[in-house]
Amino acid sequence: MTIKETEQELLDKYVCKVPFRHIEIFEGRTHLCCASWLDTPIKHKFDKDGNEDIDVWNAELTKDIRRSVLNGSYKYCNKKLCPHLSTLINTGKPTGWLVEKDRLPYKDWDGFIIPNSDTMDSTPASINFTFDRSCNLKCPSCRVELIMAKPGKVDKINTTLDFINNNYAENVRKIFITGSGDPFASKSFRKFLQEFDYKKYPNLQDLSLSTNGILFNKKQWDLIKNAHPYIKTVEISIDAATKNTYENVTRLGGNWEILMDNLEFVNSIESIENLRLSFVVQQSNYKEMYDFTNLIIDKFKSRLETQRTKQNTIVYFGQIAPWEALTAESYKKQAVAEPTHPEHNELIKEVGKVFTLSNQIKIESNLTNLL
Repeated sequence: MTIKETEQELLDKYVCKVPFRHIEIFEGRTHLCCASWLDTPIKHKFDKDGNEDIDVWNAELTKDIRRSVLNGSYKYCNKKLCPHLSTLINTGKPTGWLVEKDRLPYKDWDGFIIPNSDTMDSTPASINFTFDRSCNLKCPSCRVELIMAKPGKVDKINTTLDFINNNYAENVRKIFITGSGDPFASKSFRKFLQEFDYKKYPNLQDLSLSTNGILFNKKQWDLIKNAHPYIKTVEISIDAATKNTYENVTRLGGNWEILMDNLEFVNSIESIENLRLSFVVQQSNYKEMYDFTNLIIDKFKSRLETQRTKQNTIVYFGQIAPWEALTAESYKKQAVAEPTHPEHNELIKEVGKVFTLSNQIKIESNLTNLL
């Protein structure tokens, strides 16, 4: 009989690779992980002329975050919201982002070295472009108003892009666009994709798009043809299974029929290897989780049935986090994953129903503790 390892034993045993590989660059700050999972920002410095220095890759706080992962304390990490740590703690099984400490230094799948040290000799292997919040929709969990970068802000965004092109491009393996808005709505990110210069990124293997899907149509896809060979991963954030919830609750400004048409188009793009359809779980939509999963199974039936080589289709459910747009009262109302929420037991039932479909499509979540 195997003795179950304690939470601390598991954290001592495994090292998360993310803070050694990845950065998310915002305006004025950088995170080494998703801002909800590791909510400690490394602030950028500004010189006397107001110029922003975003190179924090080996700043002292950056190194202390890495030390906390190496020593097993994970003191900067939200172990509940992080799907990798929550899965490890709740199931005892590591995800692909965790490596046994005694294997360090570790050569990752793309050749990048994870050291047994808090200091990196190389620049980041992956970058999330989160420094433009421009988006065509107004989603209550994310923002209270429509955001589109104005000319002065566009100049700052382009300055950050220039820094990445000149300082980080040569070593980067993966780019995420974007964790802060929509790549097709952002003037700067759209231009970056349209004019993508692969010669500046000799080691790039994946240019990952995260979008609400409303602008992801054939016309926009054709405009970014320079980037097509590198776009291997796409995430489409939907948060609903019905037209009413989508247009009136979770995606204000969205159009359900356009989204459904665009999902059909995305399904036809065979070069996309990893497709993730995501759903932020909250009080206003959690009862649609099961229907959402069935919707995705139906929409991507051909992709799932043909088992195309190297293709991976995932449904991801993530609990809502206390993001900036939410007041404390709004978050309390929507945070159905909290045990004190009056509908928490109903959520547990819905999560159980969803995972009965895991034999038809891969399901990932940071709600596995409810199973």
